[in-house]
Amino acid sequence: MNARGVVASEEVRKKSEEIFMVLTNRRFVRYRPKDDFKVEIIEKIMYAAERRSPIIIVVGFGYHKNPNATSNLLPDQAEEETIQRLFELAKTVEEIYPYGMRVKIITSGRRAEIVNGVIPCNTQQYHWGLVNLVEARKWGRLIAVIPICDLYEERWDDLQIFLKRKEEEAKAEIANNLNVDFWNNQIEYARRNINRNNLSLEQVEEKAKASAIKYISFRRSEAAINLLAEKFPGSIVGSYNNDSSTTLKLWTLRKGYITQPWQGTAKIIGGKIEVITQVRKEKL
Repeated sequence: MNARGVVASEEVRKKSEEIFMVLTNRRFVRYRPKDDFKVEIIEKIMYAAERRSPIIIVVGFGYHKNPNATSNLLPDQAEEETIQRLFELAKTVEEIYPYGMRVKIITSGRRAEIVNGVIPCNTQQYHWGLVNLVEARKWGRLIAVIPICDLYEERWDDLQIFLKRKEEEAKAEIANNLNVDFWNNQIEYARRNINRNNLSLEQVEEKAKASAIKYISFRRSEAAINLLAEKFPGSIVGSYNNDSSTTLKLWTLRKGYITQPWQGTAKIIGGKIEVITQVRKEKL
C-alpha cells in the first residue's frame, strides 16, 4: 500500500523499491533505513509514482552561522558543498525516475528568532544567501529554499494551540527529572548555539535551558500539527542530525562527513573543505 493506504500495482512497487535503493545510497546517507521506516519511505515513493509526480524530500537547515565560531554569519563553501550533494542526490533519482525528485530546504530563522532571540536581519541575510547560491549554481529546477516563517504563517493559529501546552510539559519533564539524558543533550546543544558573548556562566546556563525548552516546544508543536506533512503531502524528511528514527540521515559536505555547515566557517585543510566549528577553532 502507498502512503494513503491504496494498493499499488506490482510494477509501481518494484519501481519504488528500485528508487528507494538509489535514494538511500551510502554516497548520500549515513545508513539505509530498515524495517518500518523503510516501508514508510517506499510507500511515500509509491504515493508519488502513482501520481506521476516528483518525490519530495524536506530538509531542515540552520538560521545562520554559529556566532560562537565565526563573526561572518553568511553561507559559504560549506553550505555550497552540502546543497550540491542534495542536487546530486536529486539527479541520481532523476536518472531512473522520469518525474524526478524535488528538495525543499527549510531555513529555521523564525524559530531561532523566537527561541534564541537571534536578530531577524541576520537570519534573513542567511536565508537570502542560500537562495542566491541556489540561483547562481542553477540548482533551482530541483531545489527550493523556503523560510519556516512561511509555514508558520499558514498554520500560526494551530501552532499556538499547542505551544503553551508543550512548553509546560517540557518544564515539568525537567522539574521531575524525566528524560534526563535527552534534556542534558538538548541543553548542551543550546549552549553551543546561543550567542554567549558578554554572558556570565550562570547567564549562559539559564539562557541555554530556556532555549532548549522553547526549541523542543516548537518541534513538538510542529509535529502535533503535522506542519511539514500538511504542507508537503507524501514527503520524506531528511536531516543532518541523529536524533530521530524517522528521518533520512544525510551526509553534509561529503560521504562520511556529518558536521552541519552552519556550525562554522569553511576552510580548506589537506585539500578538503572542513567546517571550523567553535571546538575546532579553539584547537587551531
